[in-house]
Amino acid sequence: MSICLAVTCHDPAGVFATGVADAAKQLGRAFGAIAVNATDETAQTTVEALESQVPVLRYTSHQAGTIGIGTARRDALALALGTDCSHILYSDIDHVLRWATTDPAGLRETLAHASDADLTVVGRSPEAFAREPARLRATEGAVNRAASLALGLPSQELWDFMIAIRLMSRRTAQLLVDECGETSIANDVAWPLHATRQRPLPGLPSGPRARLSVPR
Repeated sequence: MSICLAVTCHDPAGVFATGVADAAKQLGRAFGAIAVNATDETAQTTVEALESQVPVLRYTSHQAGTIGIGTARRDALALALGTDCSHILYSDIDHVLRWATTDPAGLRETLAHASDADLTVVGRSPEAFAREPARLRATEGAVNRAASLALGLPSQELWDFMIAIRLMSRRTAQLLVDECGETSIANDVAWPLHATRQRPLPGLPSGPRARLSVPR
């Protein structure tokens, strides 16, 4: 099993360049390839850091503001499908850099369960969520509650959809690229809902369609 990391990146100030260098060793261990969909305005220092630190890199770019974040994320998935990896982890670049540097064991543990479900929603632990600003806890908490109910989860089970990290099989990624046209940040919810409501995909093993992983 090999996993491609698909990320979006908007970094005009080049603040992620150091993070790329710091996380490169862990990313190289965890992923077989990295697909980056960046804005044209992303600083060259960040682009050069990616090119020098990442062993297998697929890269494309678009002008900032020309497409919605949902489209940018879907384009990153499409880029990742150009590799031969069996699974794809999507993340905004800042989230995965922080994860790889602060909790590499948690990252590896989550990736080890890639084959457990067609789609894994990676969320924050209750402790991590409690550290967020009050305005985010209020708005994101409401979305998480509504989306959990829409997904058909038991009323006492609450998933965190708003950190935008998704681990999925190639077939699920292809399904989202082909059929889920949400262009906005609402894809945080649209991707899991779309993937779990489709008919079973041919060739997939039996088992859960979606699961939750909660790093600390």
